[in-house]
Amino acid sequence: MITLKMLQPFCSPKNSTRAFIQNPFHQRPFTYATDGRIIVRCPIIGKGRENTLGAPDVSRLGWGDSITDFREIPHLPEPEMEACPNCLMEDMMDQRTCDKCGGKRKREKSVRIKIGPQEADVYYLRLIAALPEARIDYSDRQRRGWDDLAIKFKFKGGEGLLMPMAPEKTLMKGCR
Repeated sequence: MITLKMLQPFCSPKNSTRAFIQNPFHQRPFTYATDGRIIVRCPIIGKGRENTLGAPDVSRLGWGDSITDFREIPHLPEPEMEACPNCLMEDMMDQRTCDKCGGKRKREKSVRIKIGPQEADVYYLRLIAALPEARIDYSDRQRRGWDDLAIKFKFKGGEGLLMPMAPEKTLMKGCR
């Protein structure tokens, strides 16, 4: 059974400026959790709040059935830590807490994992893998629009969407 506590890691961090997605919320008939890059949903659970604080209408995302090829989450490498680039760019001495690393000044290094024709960040794949009976869509179909852009996944009690990483060749040197 999915609980609100299991959904919390998919929400925006508590120190984020996006208060409207810092906790799971309801948009009938589902409970959702998102940080803007990943979203999960399951039938309404717990006493979460209705979407009254400005969270977007997520019911219109690409939840529909399309060609899918759900498989187990691939083997994930051991986490490798690196200095938080956000903390390096800004002087965090003014007691603010970095929303990228939670003030730890280190974060898990971003690693690209191939999922079908796309790539996903290992951080998000770890979140998905922690869900019961998680499986991810490896479909190699022509992705035509927004509804087909996200990588779909399902788990016992719900489903989700993950934004893939931009192809490396489209990124400016030093950015990710």
